[in-house]
Formats: sequence, structure tokens, C-alpha cells
Amino acid sequence: MTRLTSTILISMMLILSLTPFPIGADGNVRGETERGATTREWLKLQASGAQSSPTPPRQPGDAASRTYQRYLKSFERPIAESYFSDQPGFVGK
Repeated sequence: MTRLTSTILISMMLILSLTPFPIGADGNVRGETERGATTREWLKLQASGAQSSPTPPRQPGDAASRTYQRYLKSFERPIAESYFSDQPGFVGK
């Protein structure tokens, strides 16, 4: 082996040894059967509200007022029959 080849090989082995692998709650590397388990746990936690704050987050008064005014102003225009019908390349019904 040339010096360059051995350097590349050692570098790759070092990089692969530092690559994190997903570890399950039992301390074992997670396999294909546990795919999505973390996501399901987070969704259950979110749905249960167990970690929710007792006080909901609020916008500062000025920002909340401007947001609400913008929301009310959005009702001044009629709803378009089709959003894209006046765009070039639109393919209708």
C-alpha cells in the first residue's frame, strides 16, 4: 500500500468510528423495527399536553394588534373564483 492509500484508509476508518448511530432507550443500536418510534413518542407527548405550558405564548400588544388588523383587512377583497386562472400557463378544467 502506498502512503497516500493508507492515509486515506485510516482517515475513513476514523470518520466512520465517529459517526453517531441511533441508540434506543435500552442502550442498543436501534434497528429497523424501531424506526419511527421516537416520532410516535413525540406525537403522543404533544397530544397528551403533559409538557405544555400553563400560560399560552402571547404576542406583544402592538404586534398582536397589527396582526389582527391585517387579518380583518384580508376580508375586504372578494374571494377569487380561481387563484391561478389569470396566470400564464394555467391549465383550466
